[in-house]
Amino acid sequence: MSQYEIRIVKTLPGVLRERIFAAWTDPVHLKWFFNPSQPLPSEPATIDDATGVWRQKMVVSPTQSYITGGVFSVRHLESGKIVFTWGADGGDGWPKLSDGLEARVSVQDEQMVFEMTLPSDWESKDVVQCRDGWTETLDRFVPAPPH
Repeated sequence: MSQYEIRIVKTLPGVLRERIFAAWTDPVHLKWFFNPSQPLPSEPATIDDATGVWRQKMVVSPTQSYITGGVFSVRHLESGKIVFTWGADGGDGWPKLSDGLEARVSVQDEQMVFEMTLPSDWESKDVVQCRDGWTETLDRFVPAPPH
């Protein structure tokens, strides 16, 4: 069985690796991830440094929201690599952590590369929805400000 791959490359001229890394791994800088057409949720994004668990509430519309995030397994600034399992546990978590959706972010020169392997049993509409969702999210990406 083959698996589906998502690969999105974003060019960020003149942006230091540290600023890209901080935008993914410091909850203060995760505002880029939120839906810009909705007010920011009252609950801030959180990252537990001890467990690597990242959680934040996504508001799709006034009547639809869910918890998302993931669990970081690699946060290595020197190599420019971030790896996390995308999802959240709990009743309103989406996707579920048990789905095992691993995302990989790497910084190479002036490019941020996002890659994710999707399950082989997903229907093509689900693959397209996931790819389009991550493309839209990464279009909002803002590096952390300089120190």
